[in-house]
Amino acid sequence: MKRLSTVLINTAKFKQYANEPDMLVDLQHDVAKSYSTTPSLRLTWLESLASLHMKHFSWLEAGMCIVHGAAIVVQVLGIKDPSSPYSLQHFYSITHNVADEKLDALAAEEAKTLSSPLFTLRGLLHMLHTAISCFKKAQCFEF
Repeated sequence: MKRLSTVLINTAKFKQYANEPDMLVDLQHDVAKSYSTTPSLRLTWLESLASLHMKHFSWLEAGMCIVHGAAIVVQVLGIKDPSSPYSLQHFYSITHNVADEKLDALAAEEAKTLSSPLFTLRGLLHMLHTAISCFKKAQCFEF
């Protein structure tokens, strides 16, 4: 019920703050956060947030949104194939905030059924290339 309330309230505010990029980012972040137990919807909102950052040339923030999305994809890949060599820990060298993306039991159950092309190795590689491109545009070469 809380998630529905968050989504409805923030979605209604999108038009109200259409000319205030910082407020729009905050609203989209709140919506994305409310979907922490639903990997596919969380990823959709993170992608939307990354696009908003790109629109305003906030390349570092866009790259971080994509990294957070990639962290979700890595976990889904690990759930689908337990022998996968990739894990959430690989992202800690970029940001420790990816710990927020750790899938709970409910999200892990949903992850088993996800079939979107985003939740594939190819989708992961595309996300990582996009994040790297954003970091280069932000001149953050340490990532």
